[in-house]
Amino acid sequence: MASLNGRSRLLIIGLDGATYRVLDPLFEEGALPNLKRIMDRGARGLLRSTIPVNSAAAWASFMTGKNPGKHGVFEFQVRPNPGGQRMIASSRSIHGDTLFQILSRHGLRVVAVNVPMTYPPHPVNGALVAGIPLPGSSRSWAYPESLVDELDRAVDGYVISLPWRDVLGNVKPFLEQLTVMTRKRAKATRYLMERYDPDVTTVVFVGPDRLQHCLWQLLDPNHARYQEREARQHHGAIRDYFFELDKAVGEVLAGVGEETTVLVLSDHGFQAAEKQLALNEWLAEENLLRFPRAGLWSLIEPLRQMENPLIWRLRNWWRSNARTLAPKPGIDWSRTTAYAPWGFQQGVSVNLAGREAHGIVAAGAEYDELRNRLQAKLMALRDPENGRPVVREVRFREDCFQGPFLDMAADVVLVPEEGFSVSPPPRLRSLFRSTGWACGCHERDGILLAAGKGIRQERFAPGAAIQDIAPTALHLLGLPIPDDMDGRVLDELYSPEAGFGAPEYEATSGSDGVEMQDIYTDEESRDLQDKLRGLGYLG
Repeated sequence: MASLNGRSRLLIIGLDGATYRVLDPLFEEGALPNLKRIMDRGARGLLRSTIPVNSAAAWASFMTGKNPGKHGVFEFQVRPNPGGQRMIASSRSIHGDTLFQILSRHGLRVVAVNVPMTYPPHPVNGALVAGIPLPGSSRSWAYPESLVDELDRAVDGYVISLPWRDVLGNVKPFLEQLTVMTRKRAKATRYLMERYDPDVTTVVFVGPDRLQHCLWQLLDPNHARYQEREARQHHGAIRDYFFELDKAVGEVLAGVGEETTVLVLSDHGFQAAEKQLALNEWLAEENLLRFPRAGLWSLIEPLRQMENPLIWRLRNWWRSNARTLAPKPGIDWSRTTAYAPWGFQQGVSVNLAGREAHGIVAAGAEYDELRNRLQAKLMALRDPENGRPVVREVRFREDCFQGPFLDMAADVVLVPEEGFSVSPPPRLRSLFRSTGWACGCHERDGILLAAGKGIRQERFAPGAAIQDIAPTALHLLGLPIPDDMDGRVLDELYSPEAGFGAPEYEATSGSDGVEMQDIYTDEESRDLQDKLRGLGYLG
């Protein structure tokens, strides 16, 4: 695994949302030569994401080697305490050291570019460029902070992200913007690699996620809204984007030696989203949740159905200013036993007495009976048009998460079937609506490619999970693994003759919790909420 100068080096390339469903046909077309070279000279397999299948939770698990119950991030919003006010998550919401901090502590030089959940950036031994979420007004998105102006000059204006709803219905300009962002990401990464000569480089390209959310119906012949003529019309442009993404991968690869260990991974995969289940509306129909009268807010919700950039911006303006014009419709907590937390895309919380601010459900038998009822009814839920099941899996939170932040999770966690997404928006007055341009959504199976000295040249069996990457990276670099990590070393990636030896572990002090603070101003919070809505993470 030694590099050309004898140092152990590691390159991690994140392709947010990448899936073999899209990559394999492109491999066959010859559109991804750099990624195919990695695949052909190493190992290939699936990488299981977190539940919920959410980028905030997944990338936090990637960095910490822990499940969300230990690191405390389940989505892009967090509650500092059960029943408390939600706030936008940040790097300060993550409990425990990240991979980049651990590597820095051991004296390794690090370059990390655009990994989500790294704003505000922690100091590292090297350079860190933050990923989403971060406020648009911030000029503190890099460590050291001087890199902000330096990178802007080096790449003629660095681009952090691109909300896909900003270009609703305009495929060509959308793909052009994705291409510019991807090229600048690769150029910035190479610039930092040459400037810092890192032992470990990590870069995340978010383009696949943004593209697949809104263009999945052009990629998937099984999508209900797939039209062959339209798909053929845009195939070349979509292929060209992935070719540019592969070129960006090649540009980063050119900055390392042939024997550098390379990992290419995604935080989740993708599947069709044809209909969206309004989870709170379903709970209301089941007499588990009660809405008060919506007032003026009911006028804005029909705009959700309109796939138009101007309407979308008007709706965002209303959400940012409506608190001064009309009270926001909420939930009648005195008559509500279960609800879908705002922004939590795949779960139901119980309005538990003693935990929630206005809880009415007693702990013990009443709580258990309600969760069992929710599980049974969600599994029985069918699309009224065709009888298809809506939910693939319903689990209790303690079956998904372990750790001091278990109480921050939804009480019942669900995974939708392909073809459905889940959202808790206020009154849509119907259980299902078309997803419109948001025609693709996350699924748990992401990708993992590995290549380098000692890496097997074969496909490995399913079983790898995103929290396994941090301990595997540390082991490949000959470093001890903190004993509070949940992930395991993926020894199926390398041959016994590689000489890596057995993993070594180091004791960590641990803690029962951390104090989570809201680092954003009110203006920054509103800006971030708009950005996260533009990425589909908030209703």
